[in-house]
Amino acid sequence: MFIKKKHTTNKNIFLLIAFFSFLFLLASCNKDNEKDLSKEAPYDFSKEEPFIIVTYSIAGPDTLINYYPTIVSMDVEGNVTLSSKSYSDIEIAEDAPKVKTKVSKSEVEHVQEMIESYKFWQQEDNISDNNSVDGDFTKITVNLDSESKTVGGLNPDDEAFHELAEHILYDYIDNDDFQAWKSEIKQYILDRNPDIQ
Repeated sequence: MFIKKKHTTNKNIFLLIAFFSFLFLLASCNKDNEKDLSKEAPYDFSKEEPFIIVTYSIAGPDTLINYYPTIVSMDVEGNVTLSSKSYSDIEIAEDAPKVKTKVSKSEVEHVQEMIESYKFWQQEDNISDNNSVDGDFTKITVNLDSESKTVGGLNPDDEAFHELAEHILYDYIDNDDFQAWKSEIKQYILDRNPDIQ
């Protein structure tokens, strides 16, 4: 009788330990899932600066004047800006030519949905095509309230990345304005660097 009771007690202790182990495992899994979900939608897009910035520049042999970066940014208010920045030894200051336009709230939301659908925070930072030596450098920077992340590289080999980058670069700035800006930014560079090759 005593032996049977001891066996039953040991069995109850084993079941109790197994039950608490299962609860601990379940809680750990839920915590991991919550972390993964926090990297998905919705993102807390920055309200203090552009929430997306796409930067494009050529790679490979060309004249220095053609290496200027093309930058298009969008903020949560729908302000879209086409600009450039300094590169190599070429200074491009705040007075450089820019193109500014504004898009609707629905367009802003569409871009934010594209970023979230792409699972931006789960992408590798460097998505270069390692088999290429020229072409273009493209990168996308997304700014949240608490952090920023940049994805891109040399000839990025990612269809969804290109879809997002090209949408920002080419779908919001009027093409005539874009072409005029290209001429203006080159002239700006030449005026300040007459000996540029």
